[in-house]
Amino acid sequence: MHEEEKHIVTPVVQLLNLYRKVMDNPSFDQYQIYEADITTLFEKISEMQLSESDLILLSEVRILHEQIIHVILEEKSSLNEEIDLFERKKRANDHYGKSSNYNVGAFFVDFKN
Repeated sequence: MHEEEKHIVTPVVQLLNLYRKVMDNPSFDQYQIYEADITTLFEKISEMQLSESDLILLSEVRILHEQIIHVILEEKSSLNEEIDLFERKKRANDHYGKSSNYNVGAFFVDFKN
């Protein structure tokens, strides 16, 4: 029976494997692919009686989780900078548009008459 138990993939091992998959290409998009499964596994694990080996694996999960959080926060910071730059360009463009000759009307001179 012990040999069969070694081949059973526990929720903790599944969770660790998902985190490793996310870390293959760490990004928010990659995390989103597995987010529902990760949440489900965390729920299962919270109801389990954890072994010593589970606790060791969960410490590795925690490290990977912190790394993913760091990557996501870096992405968020970069996106916020892009949004800020876009807003500044938009304000400059809006200001230019308000003072542009195209917006103040036009008149035509008919030289034939």
